[in-house]
Amino acid sequence: MKVNDEEEPDIQSLAEEIARYLQGREQVADTLDGILQWWILRQRLHEERRRVERAMAYLHQQGAISIRTLPDGRLLYIGRPSAAGKPNLDS
Repeated sequence: MKVNDEEEPDIQSLAEEIARYLQGREQVADTLDGILQWWILRQRLHEERRRVERAMAYLHQQGAISIRTLPDGRLLYIGRPSAAGKPNLDS
């Protein structure tokens, strides 16, 4: 695959991210699948988890869901039916 200097900004950003990861560690080498499965997916999952936590907090603040704490400390999110069958998220 040939890459040019005017690659899409998101490709350039990802390339810089991968380069920082590989250059910051001695003797780091991985396959494309390894990079995707063990590093990129893990990092994206962590980022997405923060976004989902914020979204759940927003839904709770809006009264669209309730939250119950399980004995092990995890939170259980419970949907609340609205009058029209849709959550009312209007502020």
